[in-house]
Amino acid sequence: MRRPLVLRAGFELNSDKLGEVPTGTPIIVVEQKDGDNGAKRALIKYAKPEAEGGGDGQGWVTSVLKDGTSNFAALPSSSSGGGGGASAEGEGAKKSAFH
Repeated sequence: MRRPLVLRAGFELNSDKLGEVPTGTPIIVVEQKDGDNGAKRALIKYAKPEAEGGGDGQGWVTSVLKDGTSNFAALPSSSSGGGGGASAEGEGAKKSAFH
């Protein structure tokens, strides 16, 4: 079972924690960078749940663990507004995914 993603203010793992992104939340990957020990970090945007006040959320999460396990999965094509979902692989591309 996957755990919620820890959302941080900056790329660094010790930056301020902004909250958590629940499993299954659709996200947009804005940017992805290599982190420590083979891990990758991604700047994401997502729609906050109404229970958290709604609106848009943004922050950094671990997208790929150091063992190579991805925290993201592709959206079904019907959920991504047409052009099909995409995994969070690749640098600098804007992609729809969920974790």
